[in-house]
Amino acid sequence: MRRAKVEALKQVIRNPYAWPGGYQIAVYLTDGERLCVDCCKEHFRSIVDSTNHNYRDGWAVECTSIYWEGPDEYCAHCNKAMASEYGDPNAEEQS
Repeated sequence: MRRAKVEALKQVIRNPYAWPGGYQIAVYLTDGERLCVDCCKEHFRSIVDSTNHNYRDGWAVECTSIYWEGPDEYCAHCNKAMASEYGDPNAEEQS
């Protein structure tokens, strides 16, 4: 299973968008935080080491997924805003 998580991370780094549809794929860590693709690239070795050794230090990959709906999330490392694909259903409409 750890190998599959590392392979999923590599796939997201190579191609951060799902096909078909072009939806951005998110990388979630064991502490529940999300990383942007740039931070995944920058800290790749730390992430792979934590994932392979099942460390619970906040760097291990829990899953990759598309963030469909909700408010913006922020990268846990660089604080870059990452929007959901369908937006926030609870946001007030702007006219």
